[in-house]
Amino acid sequence: MMERTENLSPLASSPHPMVTCHMAVFTFAAFVGLTKWRKWNSRRHLKSQGYLVSGAKWFSVLVLFSYINGFLFKLFPTCLFSQIHGRWHTVPSCWEEEAKGKDRCWYEAALRDGNPIVVYLHGSAEHRAASHRLKLVKVLSDGGFHVLSVDYRGFGDSTGKPTEEGLTTDAIRVYEWTKARSGITPVCLWGHSLGTGVATNAAKVLEEKGCPVDAIVLEAPFTNMWVASINYPLLKIYRNVPGFLRTFMDAMRKDKIVFPNDENVKFLSSPLLILHGEDDRTVPLEYGKKLYEIAHNAYRNKERVKMVIFPPGFQHNLLCKSPTLLITVRDFLSKQWS
Repeated sequence: MMERTENLSPLASSPHPMVTCHMAVFTFAAFVGLTKWRKWNSRRHLKSQGYLVSGAKWFSVLVLFSYINGFLFKLFPTCLFSQIHGRWHTVPSCWEEEAKGKDRCWYEAALRDGNPIVVYLHGSAEHRAASHRLKLVKVLSDGGFHVLSVDYRGFGDSTGKPTEEGLTTDAIRVYEWTKARSGITPVCLWGHSLGTGVATNAAKVLEEKGCPVDAIVLEAPFTNMWVASINYPLLKIYRNVPGFLRTFMDAMRKDKIVFPNDENVKFLSSPLLILHGEDDRTVPLEYGKKLYEIAHNAYRNKERVKMVIFPPGFQHNLLCKSPTLLITVRDFLSKQWS
């Protein structure tokens, strides 16, 4: 059973971080295209077909960059006024019948029932109602979890413009809102893909405040967004284009798009569970392994860090279909919270 709870407090919006990236790459590609046209014009003995291919190549760079932009922040219509954040609170399935027709106050009170709570931070594409996310929520609900599914600013029906800082702020506020209403019930931050970067950013800030999160689950994590973007499958074919990577990375650096999981985990003390599919081609398994290695080396209590690798068949989005996912998560959290 799902119900949309109250909206979060209005958050300040900020300029979209990818505008500079778009302009930088567009200018760079336009310059290269113009240069090639001049060369073609001055060397008429060369075949124009080759330059048409070259021009198409740089046009495809622009198209590709728009696609990669979607990998970072999927754009949706935004609002110029105060931000509204969409959330769903899914109660444990054992409460399904009783929850029907209940108001927001009932749902808030239910957070104190002793069942563990997951704040779910989704990946870059679509919104909280994407099919694979609904499947995961159902798995967790059937396993006795409350699940708060959140759309960050600029995603789904949430207003505002997405930035790394903004997404992190949203996650922190949802976590703090939940903790303020959950009593002694533990709350876990669960991030998937891009959401892993949001989760560790938020967890680090809360750690610095002296309020470490009760647990963190990172599903298909990367080390940091720079490495993930450079090695993104569709971008690999352009890595050898002179100047492209430098332009791309300079733009990301200027707009402060990092999501440094590899640095964040060095400062955490919360129980940390890393989940990764062996055949994940979007965020390769090697990133999850590297992040686990960094975290395991940094944590004083090694038992607080665990990685579970799932066999082929689940790829990037479908760990929710694994028959062992729920028991893996429950066993880890039960041990950490006992």
